[in-house]
Amino acid sequence: MSKDAGFSEVDGAKIIRHGSEILAGADGRQKGSLCGSFKEMTFDDCFREQFINFDSRKKVGDYALGRILGEGSFSKVRLGKRISNGEKVAIKIIPKKTMMKQNEARCRFLRETKTLRLITHKNIVRLYEMMETSSNYYLVMSLQQGECFKDYLRRRKCLSETEARPMVYQLGEAVSYLHAISVVHRDLKPENVIVSDKTVTIIDFGLSACARHGDVMRTQCGSPAYAAPEVFVGEPYTSSVDVWSL
Repeated sequence: MSKDAGFSEVDGAKIIRHGSEILAGADGRQKGSLCGSFKEMTFDDCFREQFINFDSRKKVGDYALGRILGEGSFSKVRLGKRISNGEKVAIKIIPKKTMMKQNEARCRFLRETKTLRLITHKNIVRLYEMMETSSNYYLVMSLQQGECFKDYLRRRKCLSETEARPMVYQLGEAVSYLHAISVVHRDLKPENVIVSDKTVTIIDFGLSACARHGDVMRTQCGSPAYAAPEVFVGEPYTSSVDVWSL
């Protein structure tokens, strides 16, 4: 089974993979945006034709489920191992009953799924595929080995300019990429950055939004310690709020 295939069969179930390419013109600038691609997408569209019948605490699709890597308000993330080739991944598991009861969970999940489906960047978590069973939704993502930036900073106490410079540069490149394809993260903070051997990776797109350059947003969201002031005083804001968070 190859990641390059448009879809694959696992235990008789069709699972559509979501590798993608961001088109660029002759000048190297990226064309299009996620806004246009997903403007009419609904929650059910994300998982159409990806239902699998087999569901257990040890295996789903072509993946063996391992230990819990983390837990959030609406989901758990478990270590996964692709049975066919041994590749390790992170699998976010969202109970359907949570989606039915909590609209906030449903909205965050839809935003994250819509955004990650087309993002391909070395410093941003990668979504490989999505699956559905009778009781859960599953997002299969790249495994980020390391620790969150908040824990990293707490352990190190402080960073020299030499240490911090490449990390800030990587984050700046990742944010520039997001804005080029009309995505605003809106919740950049140390807890949403993974550090591994001086390489940083942005995670958690639950509060992200599609907004082209110059578009204004009004939703109050993010973390007060890192969000731009205009977000919490009710003023319209643009993608520049991500720059403030950096």
